[in-house]
Amino acid sequence: MTTESSFGQMSGSGKDRTYTTKQGDTLEDLAAFFYGDPVHRQRLIDDNPEVAALPPGDALPAGMTLHVSEDAERGDTVA
Repeated sequence: MTTESSFGQMSGSGKDRTYTTKQGDTLEDLAAFFYGDPVHRQRLIDDNPEVAALPPGDALPAGMTLHVSEDAERGDTVA
């Protein structure tokens, strides 16, 4: 599970927020951290279609930049 102390690089805010992955990050861990539940991995896929083919639980490549937007209309709340 991703924790704040083991987190990768964050930048920006709101809809322009990005996250640079570190070794071992998964969509589920990031969804749990950012949106409170791993089932919200689809929110990350919606903002990053290049990861859509990644099987659940597989690690993302380290150094990949993901958009992790906070969109009140969509119900997103970023931790």
